[in-house]
Amino acid sequence: PVFEPLVWTEEQLRALDAVEDWLDGSEPLFSLTGPAGSGKTSLVREIVARYPDVILTAMTGKAALRVSQLVGRASSTLHSRLYWPPTPGEGMLFTRLREPPGDKVAIDESSMMGPLVLQHLRGWGYGMKLLLVGDDYQLPAVITGKELQDYGEDWSVFSEVRGVALETVMRSAGGVLRAAEYVRRTGEICEKSDLDAPGK
Repeated sequence: PVFEPLVWTEEQLRALDAVEDWLDGSEPLFSLTGPAGSGKTSLVREIVARYPDVILTAMTGKAALRVSQLVGRASSTLHSRLYWPPTPGEGMLFTRLREPPGDKVAIDESSMMGPLVLQHLRGWGYGMKLLLVGDDYQLPAVITGKELQDYGEDWSVFSEVRGVALETVMRSAGGVLRAAEYVRRTGEICEKSDLDAPGK
């Protein structure tokens, strides 16, 4: 698809510079976080345009389809890139790592990533660049009982992987998003979803 050129905000340009600096450096992991509508996907689209060898993935099939449509490049689930399918008798255990699909991988909806998946990503080894994209206020990953015991229920991939955060919401999808952003910013609960209406 043909996308209209974007006019970047200063915040988005700083984030883009931070990602490019990271890509030119030696750290393997970096995060790009921010609320819905802050421009994360637009930045990923720009990064892919500048670095065509970036492999796009997401934590779910639906997210992979969405990022593919918005970025204009094929995307797949992280699990299909990271793991061989379980063998008969293994159930749904994903333990056998594939070879890396390339040396630069972007992972959308990374808030859904659990500790074991992060550990396996690190197992891809030296030279990998892994960009974790998501909203650190999203619900945490569903983790196993052992992971809960080892890491605690408040574990988040974004407490492990640092990077750059967008804060300004550029796109509004109605009252629900405005209310969520209000709660996030102030810590207060709204009585109405539409903040333009009288009362909160």
